[in-house]
Amino acid sequence: MPGGARSGGHQPQLEYLYVIEGVLHAWIDEQEYTLYPGDSMWISSNCKHKWQNNTSQMVKIFSVGIRLEHPPEQADG
Repeated sequence: MPGGARSGGHQPQLEYLYVIEGVLHAWIDEQEYTLYPGDSMWISSNCKHKWQNNTSQMVKIFSVGIRLEHPPEQADG
């Protein structure tokens, strides 16, 4: 992920994110996290989320999405 790039959204799937290289900023339901190499997170399908590279350096991540046939109900908010 080049510097300044961002990703995210809200999909009916569980997501696993692992940072291989660089510093990644992530937001899950408005809570901000800073992830460093070796850090990981699970993102539930009912959470709004995004991640962004706020540096000029490349960030390498490994991401896996597990599609859900019957996603949980969306939380109000």
